[in-house]
Amino acid sequence: MQAARRGDLGVALARATGDFTLPAFVRTVEPGYRNAVLRGLQSQIGYDAVRVPIGPAVWLPHEVGEPDDAYRPKLGSGGVQVDGCLASGEWFATSDHEPKLDLTYGQRVSYLLSCDGDELMLFDIVGGSGACDATGAPVIEFDPALAVSSPLTEDSLVLPEPEG
Repeated sequence: MQAARRGDLGVALARATGDFTLPAFVRTVEPGYRNAVLRGLQSQIGYDAVRVPIGPAVWLPHEVGEPDDAYRPKLGSGGVQVDGCLASGEWFATSDHEPKLDLTYGQRVSYLLSCDGDELMLFDIVGGSGACDATGAPVIEFDPALAVSSPLTEDSLVLPEPEG
């Protein structure tokens, strides 16, 4: 569960700052998911209302265990699945959106972790079906609040060096 939280924090920091070289991101998130997060932020380039995370995702873990059969081949030996309830679908700010949080209404989610040597790294976050209650989930806000430039430009992102 700690590895899932570390990876989630790294993702939130990268999204909020536009810096995809942060150690908190690079050391906790698999390269494939890092690229997906980067592409997600790049898709906002040119829009006035860039979504800035208020903090890491608000989620309450329910179960830690072996990955479901559908994910096991992707995660390999030592992979872990953390199932829980995500309540932070509206936990972001834009120029015209105030963050909203309702812990009693969330969405089922699975954090998938792969094993890289001795370390578990965030491989993907997969939404589940059905509503759930995340009452009791920790709520953390960045202090000071983080912000990417708005409107977002390619020049405002700190990109990793190309691999290989």
